[in-house]
Amino acid sequence: MFLLMSFFSTVSLFAEIKWETSILKALKLAKQQKKAIVLDLYTDWCGYCKVLKKKVFPKAKVQQQLRHFIPVRLNADEFPNLVAHYQVTGYPSILLLDPYGVLLDRITGLPSASALVRRMGKVLQKKDSEQILLGRLQKNPHNTKTQFELAILYYQQKKRQKALHHFQKVVKNPDSQKKHRHDALFNSGIIAFESKKYQQSANFWSQYLQDYRSGDLLSAYYYRGYCFTRLGFAKKARKDLQKALTLAEDKQDRKGIERLLQKVEK
Repeated sequence: MFLLMSFFSTVSLFAEIKWETSILKALKLAKQQKKAIVLDLYTDWCGYCKVLKKKVFPKAKVQQQLRHFIPVRLNADEFPNLVAHYQVTGYPSILLLDPYGVLLDRITGLPSASALVRRMGKVLQKKDSEQILLGRLQKNPHNTKTQFELAILYYQQKKRQKALHHFQKVVKNPDSQKKHRHDALFNSGIIAFESKKYQQSANFWSQYLQDYRSGDLLSAYYYRGYCFTRLGFAKKARKDLQKALTLAEDKQDRKGIERLLQKVEK
């Protein structure tokens, strides 16, 4: 068995690195294999991006280091939300991420093979992403972007109450980015709902409906209606669910709401 494992290990050293083309798949693999991610963001019009792909990444020492990561390559022009999220300002951009998408390091421009290997090595030696984010918060406790990233990390780790705590920090901070505050309030409602804290969840959805009249009203009315159902407020539940029904366009969504309405009316 040892000899067979040694043989396959030797063969794998010379196998070509497979670059993923889906960030979602890369994140899934990273969690399964407990590896960090190398995200190569390129554009068709970037000359150095082509050099990076054809001259730098194929170097033997780079290939060897890449085996400790999940490599993914994406055309930045096709992923504007990703570019905005990581505040990418130039190309090529190499983002080194943890399995939850937390940014550990970035390289903008064309690095040498040695510089790339060195930076990847430093990432492998870093502490886990929770400690990195907590360290950032210690330096700047009012950084709502870090609060939001930490909340997402905790939610992905199924630490719901910790996630809710940091989402609420974002919601209550007047300096929070509009999108972060919106998403933090929405996610607070989801977490309280999943934790079966129906009164708390209903309160969050009420705040959401008050603050975001052009937001995801279907979800807000549905979740609040469901919460009212569990709390025994039949009249309020019917009102919310009927509003959700008028907003629902998907047949499956409508069927689910109608089934819940039938239970309330009984």
